[in-house]
Amino acid sequence: TRADDEQSCRSIALVHIQRLLLDELGAYLGGMDELSGIPPERISVLGAAAVTIEVIEEGWVGGETGRLYATKAWIKTDPDEAAAHILELNADTGKAAELQEIMGSADSALARLTRLRKALQAEGVNAPEEIKEYREAVEALKTGDWFLKGFSLHASGFYRGAIDAYCKAIESDPGSAAAYTNRGRAYRKYGNIADSIADC
Repeated sequence: TRADDEQSCRSIALVHIQRLLLDELGAYLGGMDELSGIPPERISVLGAAAVTIEVIEEGWVGGETGRLYATKAWIKTDPDEAAAHILELNADTGKAAELQEIMGSADSALARLTRLRKALQAEGVNAPEEIKEYREAVEALKTGDWFLKGFSLHASGFYRGAIDAYCKAIESDPGSAAAYTNRGRAYRKYGNIADSIADC
């Protein structure tokens, strides 16, 4: 649609890729003895913070008939480390609920984008309100993506990277209480008590 640009296409593609890879991860790790009591769907949600998805290749493809934004990505992880992170997150109901909320927000934003894309693709549509709502839904995806990156880096002990990712989430959505709270926690772990207090 005309509301799409490279950033919006990238955000949408990354969420779709993330879901596919995390579903595969959930199915794979669900076969491990130590995770056998956790449903694969929950493993997928918790896996979002236990692993990092790396984009290998991305960009516009297609000729005169249309353009598509293509993305290739992978998860590189040690299954035992991922399982340990997932078990830890599963035991922490607060963090697990936070992850579930972020993933639910992303699902809601994707559903809105699908609905809006159909409306915007209708012949002769000039709908500034739908374009505005579309861009807001893309921002919600960006916020969730940055939050998950921060959460994953934080869980892995990379506090400086987590702080940077949470800052990007806050930049995308200044009202994200979860991003401020988690950035404050990362600041504390990083040794920056003054900024930690300011965020919390």
